[in-house]
Amino acid sequence: MKSTQHNLGFIIPFILFIIAGSIILLNINQGDSLRFFSENRTDFWNTFFIYGTQMGEEIIYIILGIIALFLSFRLFLLIPFTGFLVMGLSYLLKDIFA
Repeated sequence: MKSTQHNLGFIIPFILFIIAGSIILLNINQGDSLRFFSENRTDFWNTFFIYGTQMGEEIIYIILGIIALFLSFRLFLLIPFTGFLVMGLSYLLKDIFA
């Protein structure tokens, strides 16, 4: 209980974000968001998302792992765990949403 009270500055905005996101998802037709992003493409956002996508590739985890090895062994162990978690969630979500 003390931990919950201590972290209210995070918990309340997080819950509000989840509620707002759920309301938006329930009110948007499936093709609307795809059409919106297709109509509003710019060079900046194309480049941004290309590099953002590459941040989830293996080479980034290797580089972060090498850096973390010099900082903290616990942090070094956390990076592969995070990578496998992201990979698993990615495959799961791709199967769900086809």
